[in-house]
Amino acid sequence: MAKPSAEQLSKINQKALVPLTEEQVHVFQARIIGTKRIDKYKMKITPYFLRKMADQVKEGVALLVDHPWQKWESLSFPYGRTFDSRIVEEN
Repeated sequence: MAKPSAEQLSKINQKALVPLTEEQVHVFQARIIGTKRIDKYKMKITPYFLRKMADQVKEGVALLVDHPWQKWESLSFPYGRTFDSRIVEEN
């Protein structure tokens, strides 16, 4: 993990409850979703949905260690929060 740039820290602090310093924050890139067909769920992500997700990620989404969909009494552990997004076209 890297220290944030001045621009990244500014975006982070716009969402933080208290001002944070670069020593208190680490940044990393993560792929949130792809557009390939998900056969297990019989679905494919549309470009419209992808753009909507990118907008939500810019607003700040908790990153979870797991997603206990079937065990609602189970805990999910957040390990970060998003502050920016971009859509990357891959071959």
